[in-house]
Amino acid sequence: MLEKYRVTAAVVDLGTQCAALLRTSPEWELACGDRLNAIFLRRDVSGGSRADR
Repeated sequence: MLEKYRVTAAVVDLGTQCAALLRTSPEWELACGDRLNAIFLRRDVSGGSRADR
């Protein structure tokens, strides 16, 4: 679904399965977070960080 709608960022509760999946996915990187929530950014096609742009 994230790919279908071209989602490039996600704010998720760290206690969810979604956070665990994004953390282990090579397509996503953890941009920042605290003890409760995290912001993940989708890596671009080359595998680089979107934050580097």
